[in-house]
Amino acid sequence: MSEFKPNMAKLGGRDVFMYPGGLPFEIISPSELLLSEPVDSAEIPGSEGYFGVLPGHTPMITNLRPGVITLMRQDKVVWQIYVSGGICEVTFNSVTVLAERAFDLPQLDASKAEADITRLTVELQTTTDEFVAAKLRADIAEAQARREAANSLHHRKAA
Repeated sequence: MSEFKPNMAKLGGRDVFMYPGGLPFEIISPSELLLSEPVDSAEIPGSEGYFGVLPGHTPMITNLRPGVITLMRQDKVVWQIYVSGGICEVTFNSVTVLAERAFDLPQLDASKAEADITRLTVELQTTTDEFVAAKLRADIAEAQARREAANSLHHRKAA
């Protein structure tokens, strides 16, 4: 019986696991595991802007803002997933996204997002409750990000 020996590499002076199939990446919603696949790299919408992840990345936990997670294998985009927000944990050898809501990019509908923006803006103009207003502003920002992501997909298809 042979002993399991993971591939190891030195990154930044540290020993890290190098997965032959790629970096394990998971996206989990409140109700289910949405994606569990190895990738070579990822671009993620962090609270301070987009950031890239490769195997051996410095460990971190960050909030996510609404935006598109792009997953790559062999220099090709293999998945683009819109997240409405959440938390991302990066370790030396894995990435886990806990998403509030997540959609495969082609599922997004710019016209529905636009309708949500209109409806929420009307609600915001009529509320006097500051807590409700703050929630409505956040919902408007999320709908705007959804619209932007849907429109960017539409422009890529047209090109």
